[in-house]
Amino acid sequence: MFFLWFFAVSSPALAQRGSISVSGNWATGIPSSQRVQEAGLDYENIEIESAHNQVYIDLTAIWDWEVHVQCDYSNFLPGCTLQVRRRGRGTFWFIYDGISYQSLNTTPSYFFRGYFNGSNVPIQYKIVGSVSVLDEVKTYEAVVTYTLHD
Repeated sequence: MFFLWFFAVSSPALAQRGSISVSGNWATGIPSSQRVQEAGLDYENIEIESAHNQVYIDLTAIWDWEVHVQCDYSNFLPGCTLQVRRRGRGTFWFIYDGISYQSLNTTPSYFFRGYFNGSNVPIQYKIVGSVSVLDEVKTYEAVVTYTLHD
């Protein structure tokens, strides 16, 4: 059985005036609806979505800010990637972008932006790709890092 683990961490940018915190994590397996039906076949075109509010992001910033995101795939399934999207605005009045899934890269990329302080921004994840039956049976994980730029 394959298990996919997700951990979220926050990482402060140098010389920033605000802070970011992430609460929650995700552990999942391949659902029975996407299991191999015939011996020797791979798991093709899997899509595994988390809950709409799998993790929450809280931000404290003085004025305008951006959140960038990246992923460490060093212990992840070779044929899969992780995608992320923002599923709501939390307590923010001014928050923009990030509502469509974007694939996570190993280098930081823009996710969403806003103004002032807020909390409880719901984040959803999706694992997409293919899993070979030859992949080692073990626990795989991806580490997602959010960085606040203000």
